[in-house]
Amino acid sequence: MPAEDWAEYGAKVVDLVSERLTAEYGKGFRRSNVFHMIRFAEVFDDSKIVQTLSGLLSWSHFIEIIYQKDPLQRQFYAEMARVERWSVRTLRKKIQGMLYERTAISRKPEELARQELEALQEEDRMTPDLVFFFGGFFYQFGQ
Repeated sequence: MPAEDWAEYGAKVVDLVSERLTAEYGKGFRRSNVFHMIRFAEVFDDSKIVQTLSGLLSWSHFIEIIYQKDPLQRQFYAEMARVERWSVRTLRKKIQGMLYERTAISRKPEELARQELEALQEEDRMTPDLVFFFGGFFYQFGQ
């Protein structure tokens, strides 16, 4: 089956799922939301992380985070939003301002960056590279 046929089939399945969920559970399951749910499941496949984050972040936070291109970028924004208790508006501003790309952690080798983000996730421990801009300019995340 050609790729475009699979895409059309997938879209029809999402439409059907959306209709059935809406009929059974009410609003909140429109087609676009079902696509967000699929993306969420793809990028947050660890239920332990989801459980931790879901108590502090709203669905609107997750929608902003799930479409970030890089897994470390998603983890950075999720953890910073959690620790700093960012509103959705603040999170959106940080993403639009490319905060991750401007921190020193984004320029580290992937494994070192992952370790620092895991320390933040597990111990709420901020490292200097999460607090300082690349180039040494201080930044306070809560602003």
